[in-house]
Amino acid sequence: MLDRARPGRRLLRLCLGAAVAGSVPSGAAAAAGLALAAVGALAITVLAPTDTPWSSVGWYAAPVTIAVAVVAALAVALAARDAWNPQAPLILDAGCGVGWSTQRNAETWPDHFVLGVDQSLDRISRGKPLPMPANALLLRADLIDVWRLLAENGIRLARHYNLYPNPWPKIGHLARRWQGHAVFPVWRELGGELECRSNWRIYIEEMAQALTLLSGQTVVAEPWQTDDPMTPFEKKYLASGHQLWRCRASLP
Repeated sequence: MLDRARPGRRLLRLCLGAAVAGSVPSGAAAAAGLALAAVGALAITVLAPTDTPWSSVGWYAAPVTIAVAVVAALAVALAARDAWNPQAPLILDAGCGVGWSTQRNAETWPDHFVLGVDQSLDRISRGKPLPMPANALLLRADLIDVWRLLAENGIRLARHYNLYPNPWPKIGHLARRWQGHAVFPVWRELGGELECRSNWRIYIEEMAQALTLLSGQTVVAEPWQTDDPMTPFEKKYLASGHQLWRCRASLP
């Protein structure tokens, strides 16, 4: 069984140490290989900037727990950040989908490193309107594990985006919405400027109330309008005349 409460602080240090010990500047593929060797055979998928020789890295071997795979994949991602600029503030694009918002954030914040995370290989593998910038990387992983691993290892975020998550609108789905999920308190440990958007007002009102309790600040739901959508969902909702909503919080 996957122990989500303790995803593996020591294992992440081991994987990251192995990755950094490799010749990271010459390509993250070598670093990834060392991280893989540190934990044994597993399955990882990392999608990186298309202008690098390591634009797609993957291994498929004997199955192990999902947590180990996420640990190793996240270690590769952090090694890529260190290879680009170890001092770069980290932006997490949670549930990045096809990666439009990851690209946009990397262009908007060129001195930051943007990590886009989505559990769907199909989504993050789809064609992008532009090549992925050098300061961005897409990671296939379970967000719950990624959030907890980052928090356990004291890795703080500069910015944290949660754009158009699955709203789980049925009455019995509250615990599946991020604001009702057991992982939600971990967001406070990650810090940073947090922004959540949705076309469902109730979702954002719930999120704002939960963030108010979490941060001790007053967080409000506000209408959102843009002529330059960041995600395919945002583009679709705007085209169909939906009212968009967002809430923002500064987590210390």
